[in-house]
Parts: sequence; structure tokens; C-alpha cells
Amino acid sequence: MDKILTLLDRIFIATLVAWLVLKLLGTPVLMLLVIGLLGVAAIFFLQAYQPLDIKSEDENVGFEFLLGASIIPKVLGISSSVATVGILFYLLNMEGYSVMLTVGSLSIAIALLILIIIGLRGMKLNPIIPRLIKSLIVLAFAINIQLSI
Repeated sequence: MDKILTLLDRIFIATLVAWLVLKLLGTPVLMLLVIGLLGVAAIFFLQAYQPLDIKSEDENVGFEFLLGASIIPKVLGISSSVATVGILFYLLNMEGYSVMLTVGSLSIAIALLILIIIGLRGMKLNPIIPRLIKSLIVLAFAINIQLSI
């Protein structure tokens, strides 16, 4: 399942890149943007439920490990999905985008803060980094849209 989600993620990102190239050439195709953003949002949501390969050195696994290895990656995936749909709603001039952008971006920011605290306390967060980078990109777009309103 991981290989399929990774392949689909690359395909949907490629559609977004194709839309950007067509927009720069002066002929944007809105359907490419819609398909790309909906696909990326679906991948964010599905990857949130995919287990990460994080091993604990101790056999006593506490709440901090559970938070960093399981809960926060799920929060990042779901909130990135919500923010991505909010971005799509904004671009299509649909109602409700402001709430989705606010909830998604605040959830990403809180999860980022918790991950920073957990990382400073010594937990290895390497498997979370690719998801975190994609979530930060979504957060940057969501904040940019909210500041331009």
C-alpha cells in the first residue's frame, strides 16, 4: 500500500506542476488544479493512517513516544488534508474555505510545536520528516491565503 500511495502522491504532484507550467505559459487548465489538489488531500488523509517505522530503544514505551510516533503524524496528515481542501475551496471561490484554512493551519502549527518539543527531548523523528515537510508547504500556502484575505 505504501508504494501505491507514494506513486499516486507523485502523480498528483506532477499534475500540480503541469498546471503551474501551463499557467506560466498562459493557458491554465483549472481541472488539473482541482484533480491535483483533491488527490494530494486524499493522499495526506490516507497516509495519516499509515504506520510509521519508528522503533523505541526502551521496552517501556510511554505517552511521549506514542504521541510522537502515532498521534502527531495522524494529526499532521488530517490537518494537511483539511488545509489543502481549504486552499482548493479558496481557489474555486467556494464558501467555507476560511474555516478549513484556520483549523488546518492551526492544527499543523500545534503539531509542529509538539514535534519540536519531543525532538528536543531526544526522540528520533526521521520517519516523520517527509510528512512534516509536505505539511509545512501546505501551512505556508494556507497562511499566505489567510493573510491576503
